[in-house]
Amino acid sequence: MEITIEKLNDTHLPSFLKSLVISDKELREFLRNRAKKHQKHLIATTYLIFADGNFVGYFALSCDSVPIEDIDVDLPSGKRYKTYPAVKIGRFAIGDDYRLLHIGSKIIDTIKSTLAFGDNLITARFITVDAYKGAVKFYAKMGFDFQNIDNSEDNDTIPMYYDLHKIIPELSK
Repeated sequence: MEITIEKLNDTHLPSFLKSLVISDKELREFLRNRAKKHQKHLIATTYLIFADGNFVGYFALSCDSVPIEDIDVDLPSGKRYKTYPAVKIGRFAIGDDYRLLHIGSKIIDTIKSTLAFGDNLITARFITVDAYKGAVKFYAKMGFDFQNIDNSEDNDTIPMYYDLHKIIPELSK
């Protein structure tokens, strides 16, 4: 299966975006009604996922930071920062018809390797996500850890993070 990623742009018509069946209302409405606005206002960039040419999902990325007290990571000595740079996965959805194809895992791995090894204009130490409770197991399986934040029953999401040093062997020592 060939997976490609394409940045959302004005050629992606609303009817095309509506063609992806997503049962989660919030994820469906974001793609259909808010993704282009978020991009226009520099809040988040949305990427469309294609598998063998079929539109199968999307994800949105934005800048974030992680307060040092919210993570359990040994960080370099010397100058201490109050926060460390992160990229947030703000929205991530795979269409209902494509969920069993492990596309989500491949996309998370692609995001990780692109941020760690890509020729990026900026860099970040962490990837963050406010995982829906139903997606926590998925993110944990992908190596994400829980942030040290109150995860009370009242919250719809659980804050999690991934330390990109996990995939850079010479920095993980």
